[in-house]
Amino acid sequence: MSIFEAGVRSRGPVAFRLVDDPAVARHWRRDWGAEIRSLAPAATPRKPLRSLVGLAGQLAIPVLLLLVAGEACLLYSQMPPPVWIGGDRAMPLGLLLLPGTFFVVQLTNRRYGGVAASLQLVVASLAAVAILLLRPDWLSGLPDLHQWGTRTVLSFGMALFLAHAASVMVFDWLRGPAWWRAPFFASLAAGLVFCLLAYPFAYAGRWADWADAMTRNLAIMTVAATLLLVPYWLLRRFVEPLPGFGGY
Repeated sequence: MSIFEAGVRSRGPVAFRLVDDPAVARHWRRDWGAEIRSLAPAATPRKPLRSLVGLAGQLAIPVLLLLVAGEACLLYSQMPPPVWIGGDRAMPLGLLLLPGTFFVVQLTNRRYGGVAASLQLVVASLAAVAILLLRPDWLSGLPDLHQWGTRTVLSFGMALFLAHAASVMVFDWLRGPAWWRAPFFASLAAGLVFCLLAYPFAYAGRWADWADAMTRNLAIMTVAATLLLVPYWLLRRFVEPLPGFGGY
């Protein structure tokens, strides 16, 4: 029997037998258990250094993609979007691109699992902070963050990090045969956490219309969660899911 997820086949055939008689089950465990264990390949101990090198190699491209997506959000953070998106009350283009960072982490989560996606988030966040503090000259064309104020920068930065963390947990929890559930609800959770944390902490008591802006941004996140299902569906055959039980 082949196990597959919406057209993505597993790496090999899987055979199993279902029994509802406890006596038969004990018979199978007694007669076949030792043989099955003897046929199983012996586990090869993994060297810690080799494991770390392999993990670093796996995460190099995902971390770079996340950094590039985050830089694009900052680069266009003060640029108005096309006229047909939102009209006079449109959000900055950088906020419209923000769901793309959730999408990048979801692809890593699909391929390597929640632990790797969490490491991608932590490493990319530390690298971004280090670059912004130590070598801002590497990032030409970015706006001056000092003009936003410390409260605004910290609020949006921490809200974005926690939104990504929520996205990783929801995606890992909902992965399964229904391919669209994990990315859709992970993006919704990320957008909800980001909006409900960033705007109150950044603007409460300083800007009267922050609730309206938060609502409009949340609506944008909801639409983006739906639209991003299209590239996710197109990439499923190229980004194979995490192998093993629950590896959708």
